[in-house]
Amino acid sequence: MTDYDVMKKFADWAGYGKINVDDWNYVNRPNCKVAFQWRIGKRKEVIRILSAMLPHFGNRRAYKALNILDNLELASS
Repeated sequence: MTDYDVMKKFADWAGYGKINVDDWNYVNRPNCKVAFQWRIGKRKEVIRILSAMLPHFGNRRAYKALNILDNLELASS
């Protein structure tokens, strides 16, 4: 995402994670915008945040999210 303010608002809502600057394209291709990545690493937080977002997804993304949640829960058992 190239809009830092949107990424910051989302990260604040999530209450976890870190926003990194992905400036590889910007450095190598001056016409590109700087991009930002929101990253999280704790399985517990991924499950919490993805579960909170689930009701807002359409069918296709909800299906993918449920598969991810299933895989995360299977991996932790």
